[in-house]
Amino acid sequence: MVSLNTASKSISGYEMTKKRIFIMMATTAYYNIQNRWLLLRCLLVIAGVLVSNIAHAQTKQVFAHYMVCFTPYSGTVDGYKRDIQDAQRVGIDGFALNCGDWNTQYKQNTANMFEAARQLNTNFKLFFSADQTGGLWYEWVLDMVKTYAKHPNYFNYKGRPFLSAWTGGRKEYKNEWLSLAINPLKKAGYNVYFIPFMFPTPVTATPDYALVLKNYSLWWSGFLDGYYFFGAGGLPDYDSKNPMLRAAEAYAKVFHDSTKTFMSSVIPQYWGAKQGKGRRYFDLKGGEGLAKQWQSVIEIQKPEWMELVTWNDWDEFSYFSPMDDINKYNPYTEYKQPGFHHTHKGFAELNKYYIQWYKKGKKPAIKNDNLYFFYRTYPKDMVAVNDPQGPVTERFGDIQDEIYVTTILKNPATLSVISGGVKAQFSVGKGIVHTRIPFHSGAQSFELSRGDHTLLSAEGEPILEKSRLYDFDMYSGYAAN
Repeated sequence: MVSLNTASKSISGYEMTKKRIFIMMATTAYYNIQNRWLLLRCLLVIAGVLVSNIAHAQTKQVFAHYMVCFTPYSGTVDGYKRDIQDAQRVGIDGFALNCGDWNTQYKQNTANMFEAARQLNTNFKLFFSADQTGGLWYEWVLDMVKTYAKHPNYFNYKGRPFLSAWTGGRKEYKNEWLSLAINPLKKAGYNVYFIPFMFPTPVTATPDYALVLKNYSLWWSGFLDGYYFFGAGGLPDYDSKNPMLRAAEAYAKVFHDSTKTFMSSVIPQYWGAKQGKGRRYFDLKGGEGLAKQWQSVIEIQKPEWMELVTWNDWDEFSYFSPMDDINKYNPYTEYKQPGFHHTHKGFAELNKYYIQWYKKGKKPAIKNDNLYFFYRTYPKDMVAVNDPQGPVTERFGDIQDEIYVTTILKNPATLSVISGGVKAQFSVGKGIVHTRIPFHSGAQSFELSRGDHTLLSAEGEPILEKSRLYDFDMYSGYAAN
C-alpha cells in the first residue's frame, strides 16, 4: 500500500533522470572545462533541460471519457458543438472517444464529432479509447486510427497519435495488441502512443502497489507507453474494501518510477443501474469525494494527463455533463421516467476549480463566493414499487440521507439550508469547506449570507418519498456570484 507520507516523499524515475543530468553536468563543468566556450555549451544544455521541464509542466491536459453510443445534444454536428463548448467552459481540453463497436451509428457519431471540433476551431482534441468489453475487433481499431489520426483535432503526443483502450486482465492481450493493432499501425505509418486501462491479473479494480508492480514486470513493461487509471468501482480512500486512492497512487508510482507516463481520473459517483442483481452503488458523498480524489491527483499522483470518468455515461451515472434534460436527446437510455437522470452541473462546476489547480500547479485565488450542493432525491431505504431491475443491494460506503454542501468562499459566511421545511444554519469559513446536513422530503433551498447581506441563493430538486423505480443518482447544483 502506498501511504500519503511515503508516496509524497518518493522520487520518480523521471525526476531521478533529471537530477543525474544536473549532477553530471555540474561535475563536468567543475573538473573538465578547458575554456569558456565549453562552459557556455554546458550552460546552454542546462538551460535546455530547464526549458524542457517548464514545457512538461505546461502540457497538463484534461480529457473526459466520452461514450460515443450516447449523444447529449443529439448526434448532429451542431449538437456536438454544444457538447464541446460545455466541456471547454469547465476546462476540459478534449474527449477520449469510447467505442465499443464500429458500426454505422458509431462511425456517423464520430464523424460528426470530429467535424464539430474542426468547425469550432478552438483546438479541442479527440482520441480513441477502444472498449473491448463488447468484443471490439482489432480491425476496427486499425480503421479508427487510420481514418482520423491525421485529422487536425486528433491528439498527438511527441508526434505520435494517442490511443487508449479499456480492456481486461489477460496476459494474452499483450501479444494480441502488438500483433493485431500496434505493429500493423506502425508499419502503416501510425506509430501510436498506447496508454490504455488494463485490469491487473488477478482482476481487481483497486489493486495494491505489489500487484501493480508484479503486472508491470510480467507483461506491461515494454508494451505500454503509459497507463490510464479508470477510477470507477471504488471509494476515495485507502482502507475500505475498494480503496480507489491506494490503487491510483500505486499505478502512478510504478509507471513514473519506470519513466512511463500516467493518466489518472476522477469520478463524481458510480451506480450500475443496469447491472442486474445487486446494481452496485458507491457513495462518494458529493463534493467531498471529488475533493479527496483531486487532492491525491495534485499532491501525490502528479499525472501527465487527466481523463474524467465520464462525460456522458448515463447507464453508470458517472457523468460530468451539466445538461439538464438527458432523456430529451438520448433515445438509447433505458430509463424514461422523467427526472430519473439528474443534472450534474454542480459536479462539473466544482471540477472546474480543481482542473485549474491541477493545470497551474497551485491553488487558484478565490475571487468570488461559490456554493455547490449534492444529494439523492430519495431516501436510501425507499422501496420502489415496480422496478424490473430489482433493489440496490450492493452498496459501498457509509450511505446516509444527507445533503453534501461544498463552499469555496473569499471570507467566512453563514450557510442556511431548508430541507423539507426544516432549517439548518452553519458558520462556514473562507476557502474550501464541506458541510453535511440531514435531508427531509419536500422542497430544498440554499442560501449564503454575510451579515445582513444575502450573497447567494438557490433552489434544488425536491426530495420525494416514493417512486416506481430505484434512483440512486445524485442531483447536483451550484450558485456563484
